[in-house]
Amino acid sequence: MTAPAPLRTRSRRSIPGRRFLTVLPLAALTVALAADVGSVALVRLSAEDDAGEAARAGVGAIQYERSATPQTAQAAYDAAEQVASLHRLDIDQATFVVHADGKVELTAHRTAPTVLFKHLPGLRNLTETTVSVTADRAEW
Repeated sequence: MTAPAPLRTRSRRSIPGRRFLTVLPLAALTVALAADVGSVALVRLSAEDDAGEAARAGVGAIQYERSATPQTAQAAYDAAEQVASLHRLDIDQATFVVHADGKVELTAHRTAPTVLFKHLPGLRNLTETTVSVTADRAEW
């Protein structure tokens, strides 16, 4: 019997910057994840205030009208929509209501701009925010 041939071992070659190439994608992923979390939190916190501002703009547009008519409702909707578009809100036209006493109710939707969350099925629904607000006419 002959002795088995010795195993050849390859010398390990060092790739310059290998550690950098490993850490860079992880750092980018961490930054993108942090930015998405911040974006979702900011949209969720500001959506109600922004929708309230839009509703108050609707009330302000019809503040001196005596009664609610289709024309005053359209004026209120137009004013609310103009303010909502500044905040990137979408007002649901079916839920926009102007009451006889000048109160305005609306429901607004906003999607948070994200890098990762919009592509991940479990996190995609976190980017959507819907709020309903009511603004009353000033009593004075």
